[in-house]
Amino acid sequence: MIAFDIDGVVLDFASMLQKHVLIEFGVEWNKSTYYVEIPGVKDHNGFKEEIDKIVLNNVDTINAIPKAIESLELFYKYLKTPIRFFTARSNVPEIMEVTQASLERHLVDIEFDVVYVGEHKKDEYLTGYRHFVDDQQGNLLPALNKNIITCGYLIDQPWNQKVEGVHDGMIRISNLETVWNLFYNREKRFLI
Repeated sequence: MIAFDIDGVVLDFASMLQKHVLIEFGVEWNKSTYYVEIPGVKDHNGFKEEIDKIVLNNVDTINAIPKAIESLELFYKYLKTPIRFFTARSNVPEIMEVTQASLERHLVDIEFDVVYVGEHKKDEYLTGYRHFVDDQQGNLLPALNKNIITCGYLIDQPWNQKVEGVHDGMIRISNLETVWNLFYNREKRFLI
């Protein structure tokens, strides 16, 4: 029915990235671009390695995005099924363990499961879901264009202000509380 990304939707990974590149490399990161120029990191694989380091070293300090946990509690109570997350985080055991631990720290009374898509496109995994929440347009648009999902909620973040494409099914929203309100009102219409 509905699925969620983790970083930029539920967990404030961007603040950890900003702190990491400043401390480790002396680079100020402008949040208007997701990818940051890191000295010595030449390609996407190098960037992913830095991301993995941040995840491994900050499991206890990654904060939840405001209103995310309360909103997920509402989804969980309403849907009566575990919350499903799809993440591009690496699917290596160490990353999977710290991701699980970090989510468990915040989602105390919520059952959930995580699908690690790694380098694959998320749309390849979204069959059976009508709604998907992400902070990257590049993850929503393929699923919408292929009619895999009917509604893509784009969490408004500094790095997604540049429009990559338009689709009638994509809604830019401020936070998960807004997603809950839109989702619940849409679902209520189908139940009447």
